Amino acid sequence: MTPRAPRDPGLQPERTYLAWQRTLVLLLVVSLLSAAGITDVAPTASHVAAVLPLTVAAATTVVIGVSVRRRWRATLARPSAAARPAPRWQVVVLSLMVGGLAVTVGVAALV
Repeated sequence: MTPRAPRDPGLQPERTYLAWQRTLVLLLVVSLLSAAGITDVAPTASHVAAVLPLTVAAATTVVIGVSVRRRWRATLARPSAAARPAPRWQVVVLSLMVGGLAVTVGVAALV
């Protein structure tokens, strides 16, 4: 039996990193544009309540972006690390953030 050759991940880790990057940039842009659109009118309690989740979404986007960048650098240093899936907390936080952002923008549009 011949020894197994090391796995060559090819460009998959780079494509995954770029997909995460694209998703986070769009989420940050939507958060900031929504906050700017909400605060254009006279500030009321509902507008302040709507801007808070958008600010949290923007801050969380930055935190996940730093984590994704660290994973990418670890993958460059050790290609065998590319086989690991994204940490579960990143996927859960990103999903909750997108859902919360949708609810916030929807409620702000109705008010």
